[in-house]
Amino acid sequence: MSNRRTRDIENLLANVRLGSEEHVSQLQKNWPAKHTIQAAAALNSLLTVEKLPKLGELELEGWGLAQSCFFAFHRALEVPPARYQGSGTPLWVIFRDNIEGITSWMSLCVQQVDESATLHEIVQGAVFLTVDTFNRLLGVPELKEPLQTSTSAAAFVALIWRYISPQSGKPFYVVEQAEQPYNLGPDGRPLEIFTVDGIHDLVQFYTNGSKTAKEAFLLHLSQDGSPESGVDQFAQIAVARARRMAEFCKMPTRWEGEALARDIQHFSSTLGGILTLGNPVYIVPFRRHKILYEFMSTLCSYVRHLKRHSDSERCLMYSRWVVLDMQHWTDIPGLASTTIAAVCQLVKGGLLSVYLNFLIHEPWIEGRFKEACRHLGKWIASYSFYPSVHAAIMDALGRVDQNSLRELLNRREGHWTRLQWAALSYPIYNLGRPAMRLVESNKANICNNPSHASTNGILSRTSDPCTTLQACSGCHLAVYCSIQCQKQDWSQSGHREDCPQLTKVYSERVHAASWLHTSTRIFHLAILQETYRRSAKAGRLEAVRRATNPATPLNLLVICFDFVDSPATPEETPKLKRIFDLLEEFKAKDGRGRLIAHSLGVRRVESIVSGAQEPAETLLVEGKFKFRMQVVYVLASLQVVRGGDGLENPDLATVLGVHGGLILSLTDTLGSLAVASKGHFMTGVSTDIGTSFIRPAGKVGDTLHAKAVLTNMGKQLAYTRVDFTTPAGELVAYGYHTKYIARSSKHDENVKFTEDGEQVVEGKDLE
Repeated sequence: MSNRRTRDIENLLANVRLGSEEHVSQLQKNWPAKHTIQAAAALNSLLTVEKLPKLGELELEGWGLAQSCFFAFHRALEVPPARYQGSGTPLWVIFRDNIEGITSWMSLCVQQVDESATLHEIVQGAVFLTVDTFNRLLGVPELKEPLQTSTSAAAFVALIWRYISPQSGKPFYVVEQAEQPYNLGPDGRPLEIFTVDGIHDLVQFYTNGSKTAKEAFLLHLSQDGSPESGVDQFAQIAVARARRMAEFCKMPTRWEGEALARDIQHFSSTLGGILTLGNPVYIVPFRRHKILYEFMSTLCSYVRHLKRHSDSERCLMYSRWVVLDMQHWTDIPGLASTTIAAVCQLVKGGLLSVYLNFLIHEPWIEGRFKEACRHLGKWIASYSFYPSVHAAIMDALGRVDQNSLRELLNRREGHWTRLQWAALSYPIYNLGRPAMRLVESNKANICNNPSHASTNGILSRTSDPCTTLQACSGCHLAVYCSIQCQKQDWSQSGHREDCPQLTKVYSERVHAASWLHTSTRIFHLAILQETYRRSAKAGRLEAVRRATNPATPLNLLVICFDFVDSPATPEETPKLKRIFDLLEEFKAKDGRGRLIAHSLGVRRVESIVSGAQEPAETLLVEGKFKFRMQVVYVLASLQVVRGGDGLENPDLATVLGVHGGLILSLTDTLGSLAVASKGHFMTGVSTDIGTSFIRPAGKVGDTLHAKAVLTNMGKQLAYTRVDFTTPAGELVAYGYHTKYIARSSKHDENVKFTEDGEQVVEGKDLE
């Protein structure tokens, strides 16, 4: 009997090799598990590159034969290896050796579908089968790398990504059956409804973890063979797919809720994978086509869809992963005009709506999702301290059902959704809104002149405290309440020397999208002012001082408010530290972050410290804000106003903005010169810069030595360090400066020096 069974299988496989579709179908229905290797080899012999017809020459019989082979491949891949081990060549080798043939036939089968066909099922079946087969092959660990390095596999993935539905004229989804006419079965339900798509699984699994696969995929999307064109096409199709997915969310589709959630999550992973390639050229199309906004809108539609069709916590967790992905995207330089603009795109696209939907409609959820909501709310609250984000949030809140928001506050005290809404609404309404009113009405009592009170500035004009704040037109950093303060700071406080270098830093960092606009800085200072007033009125500052530093007066302490780790009520949890320890704080792990956005130079910090000690009516206030993956520290003087009874009136406390930049500017210039010492005619664009302070630099007129070292240089980035020392060799401060040099390293006028750097051995020396 065994010999007869073997002969029957051998005869069947012989007919398969001859290209008999009937026998291929028979093989697929009655798969011989013990002969899996031989059967797979017979099927692969039919789908080689050599037997591939030209486009348009594939007849219906050949198309049907290929489809039958794909079905049979599924049976081969489902057989446990233990059933056919000892048969010689491993199964994955059979497929690996014919990767180009299999994927070429897949592309041909999809392209061959008549574009004028009116039956959606034909297109649906062809696409679903080829996509499912490709995904199964990708699921074999030994086949993933061969597929990711295959030219024809990249061409197939690109074809599926851009494939247009003949029926709708829009990006194709297998689940489009819900839009098409269909027949009903005996039970009155539609027949053959696809509820799982798989297209986004395909693209994400194929590109995941492989730079080669991503670049090959983009190249096959290109219209002119350039990477730029490929990414532009990818971004355009991504927007169209996002909008198409949102359409499915709004209709009574039979797309499984979890399958839709998984597709959205894989979609976001694919987009993130392209973004993390790190090529600035790739970022431009994402910014031009507003990927963040479009994809957030899709997620917003999905969450509304979820409320109608499913209560699955698993589906909500997919949404949570997508939101986390997009939060990370905002930290990629260039994705939007600035990081803040990227966050605004998320808010306008529906991020706040998604978050509030979670709180309003899913109060029963606990565990990981509850924690995810807490982190999301904290992230939104942290960025609400930027004026444009605050405005976007207020606009989004205006479109939310106010009765639903009141319902959140009416829930039992201590319920997590009520606490979440309170944690988000407090910084927006109680801190951000008053600060925004100050900024918009030009009543933010802020000035960069350290000697502000001695001029005819705001403080001396108590009858009319309204004035127009203006930033220095050169560096865009110093902000003044009046012409008098600007002139005095220019001539007496050193801004004349700082401004040229700060202007250069400003230009480079605007290009790198790492500069915070003057309006943002004013907003931060206004928030600091409002927070101090609330804390002082509640008596919190004095209570904390008595508990932590009872022997030290407040003017010898730094008042610290944390808007990152406790954004809800920072005025209730102020921290105090000795003012003499301020410079030592710059040596802390996150010390560099406090200087990146605001360029606080050591000389200016010293003047602030000394100014805050005398007179006692001047205090030092510090705010900790979030920016990208870094922390921004805003340091400011605050003028206390007392009445005739000698008691402070917190409502009149005024923040005086500060600025600096000498050390940071030298770090920028000297770091660039260190790169130039390697023969670079142009030294590239700054991607990261900062300084840390070890000890005071001395008085005006003292000598300071600086030494710049190129610590490492690669193909794209150069890393430099600049040490500032006294004549005795004591380290005062050090800076770091990272530059993007991929383009400048190819400049025609670059040269090569001798080891001592004295002579040019390659290239043209400058006269």
